[in-house]
Amino acid sequence: MPEGCGKPAPSSAATLRCARSPIRQQRNTPGSVDCVDLALIPAEPALGRGSRQSLAMPRSASSSARFRWPLAGQVDAICTAPINKQALHARRARFSGHTEILAALTGTPEVSMMLMTPKLRVIHVTAHIGLIDAIAKIEPDLVERTVLRGHAALVRAGLPRPRIGVCGINPHAGENGLFGHGEEQEKIEPATRRLVAQGLDVTGPLPADTLFFRAQRGDFDLGRGDVP
Repeated sequence: MPEGCGKPAPSSAATLRCARSPIRQQRNTPGSVDCVDLALIPAEPALGRGSRQSLAMPRSASSSARFRWPLAGQVDAICTAPINKQALHARRARFSGHTEILAALTGTPEVSMMLMTPKLRVIHVTAHIGLIDAIAKIEPDLVERTVLRGHAALVRAGLPRPRIGVCGINPHAGENGLFGHGEEQEKIEPATRRLVAQGLDVTGPLPADTLFFRAQRGDFDLGRGDVP
């Protein structure tokens, strides 16, 4: 069992209650969080390097029926630990991370990753590819679909009209063609125009330093960016 099971978490008053399988009758207990312990972590994991244990874990996790518990309504969320990309590649897996594994298990053709802090939400147009490949992959339709996914997620979370800032590709968002080769005008601006025409509150492309400063200040509910 995880070390914290049955004890109050250090940062809150909640108590972690652990089980080996979903136990419906223990859910929604005030002051506690019910967790299912998958028991995948060895007692003495090899830190900082690949090992037989770490090479086996991603394979077993990706093929496990336990990843289907949320689809069956047996659990409300999945908490994932950092994944060993070397382990996935060694197993000749076609996945680059948890996001892609879950997409395959749910039959979802295209997904986006959103990162969140108390003051910042960022959804990625590209993820886990090289910088040159990321720039080549960005195109207006992909930008539009990504923003629409982020918008829909925030509406479901209780924000009826999310304010969305779209990040540029080049420094200063290209400075009207001064930097780069017109990527903002070619790859981003057509998407933002279409999104505004659909009635979404979308601003951009904006320089990254401007967008993230304004997002932290509270001007935006969602920032759209790219990560290699």
